[in-house]
Amino acid sequence: MLDTVHGITSDQQQPCSILKTQNYRVTNDINYEYIHVKASDNSSNSKATFLFLHGFPSSLHCWRHQIEHFSKQGYGCIAPNLMGYGKTYSPLDKDEYKIKSMVDHIIALLDHLHLEKVFVIGHDWGSRLANRFTLYHPERTLGLVLISVGYDAPAIFDL
Repeated sequence: MLDTVHGITSDQQQPCSILKTQNYRVTNDINYEYIHVKASDNSSNSKATFLFLHGFPSSLHCWRHQIEHFSKQGYGCIAPNLMGYGKTYSPLDKDEYKIKSMVDHIIALLDHLHLEKVFVIGHDWGSRLANRFTLYHPERTLGLVLISVGYDAPAIFDL
C-alpha cells in the first residue's frame, strides 16, 4: 500500500518508513513537494483524509509517524512542505508568503488529488494556515486540529 524507503531516525536509532515525496505545480511558477497516501476505499466505508501542515522550523518529515499510523488504519494522509521548505518554492519576497495565497495553493493541490474534504491538522506555524484554510473553505473541511499555538483572528495585514 505504501511506497516507502527505509531509513534510520536520529532520535531512536530504529528503522522507520520514510515515504517518498512527489511534486505538483499549483501555479505556473510555484511547486509544492508533498507526501500523499490514498485512503483505502472499500466502497461501503471509505475513510477520510488528514491534511498535515507542519510548523517552523520543520518539514513534512515531522508527520512521518502519524502518516504511517493513520494510513495503516486506512485513512488518507497528505503532508505538503510549505513554502520555503524542502523542494517547495522558496520565494525571496516576503509578500509572496501571504496566508490566503498559501491556502489557495493547498486547495489547488487537493483539487489535483481529487480530495473534496479533509481533516486539517496544523502544528505551530502550520496552525495559522490550518485555521485560515477552515475559515476560507469550511465546505472543504471535515474538522480542525490545532497543536501548540493559539488562535489569531484575521487582521487587515494578514502575513
